[in-house]
Amino acid sequence: MIRSLRILVRLAAIGASFFAMENLSIRPYMANRVLRRVDTRTHAAAADPNSQRAVIRARISMNELGTISDIHKDEVNYEMLFAANARLLNRPGDALAHYDTALRFDHRPEIYLERGATLLELGRDSEAIANFVLAAEFDPDIVETLDPPIRARVVAQLRG
Repeated sequence: MIRSLRILVRLAAIGASFFAMENLSIRPYMANRVLRRVDTRTHAAAADPNSQRAVIRARISMNELGTISDIHKDEVNYEMLFAANARLLNRPGDALAHYDTALRFDHRPEIYLERGATLLELGRDSEAIANFVLAAEFDPDIVETLDPPIRARVVAQLRG
């Protein structure tokens, strides 16, 4: 009886080790490789002058991100990549939701900048300006990247 119990405990320990190695090492490593591929593809899609090719790249990226959503739920880069690809697919509502999720984990200026641009796409100008102001408070150089009419409103709020 004691020998059987020892064997059972050892088998359970081996099983737990395999489970831990898979979920704490192998899957996160593979997910990081997906994030790296998606990041490269997203930048290429955003820079691609051919909108059809950009949409195809964005769809492929969204599909790949879907395969790792259970692993990287709390990952800012995952949220930012998902949002960027949603914007490429003309889904600003989805993008905004992912920028909001990213803000729960970090307050990087680029999140506020991209969130502001998404809000502009949705026609929510005053909210967009508020996000651009927050981004500019973190990084004043961001103001120079904005379109002149938006830049003027942001500068006015920064001064006021």
